[in-house]
Amino acid sequence: RASHVALAHTADDQAETVLLRLLRGAGLSGLSAMPIRRPLSEAQVIRPLLGVWRQELLAYLKEHGLRFCHDATNDDLRFTRNRIRQHLLPLLEHDYNPRLKVLLVQVAEQCRTDVAYLQDAAQRYWKRLVKARDGEAAIQIQGFLRQPKALQRQLVRLAIQRLQGDLTGFEFRHWVEIELLFTERPVGTILDVAGGTQLQRGHAHVVIRRLAPADESRYTTPV
Repeated sequence: RASHVALAHTADDQAETVLLRLLRGAGLSGLSAMPIRRPLSEAQVIRPLLGVWRQELLAYLKEHGLRFCHDATNDDLRFTRNRIRQHLLPLLEHDYNPRLKVLLVQVAEQCRTDVAYLQDAAQRYWKRLVKARDGEAAIQIQGFLRQPKALQRQLVRLAIQRLQGDLTGFEFRHWVEIELLFTERPVGTILDVAGGTQLQRGHAHVVIRRLAPADESRYTTPV
């Protein structure tokens, strides 16, 4: 029955997340990294230490004689994040820029601001360009194509997120195919993307629908 779940991620974790996602080819949303607050079912996940550096936190704990837990899996170099933390970031800081972690955190903040603006714009244009009903969203093709690509992508992401519940498995390659569906593919063309979502080109609309659970396994792409 908790209303909040507090996680101990620090600014160092945020910097690592940005670099990890950059290596995986993330866009603005991915580079926004971890938010200070996000919904989790009926509760809220909060990260009250996200603006505190790890060394600051350890110094505080030492000064006040406070004990803390160490997760042994954080030392396991089989995990990409641990290799970034222990090898790649120190190398980049030493050989290229000693302020790299500060700059990576700044990148996350800037991307989060830009994404928030695009999300707000997508909410406004949703009412003009999208007809939504149970399990489907029909996007008006001509009105969609008149918008900047950044807004187009955000509208598609919003539609998939509303139908699917999240954007798990949705990658840039899916957007490339979706863009072609709006611009070049003939009427009737069907496109399946990660997470059990299907798009179909019509005469005036592209219809995005959530597949029935029995059909989803055929179209789910492993992350």
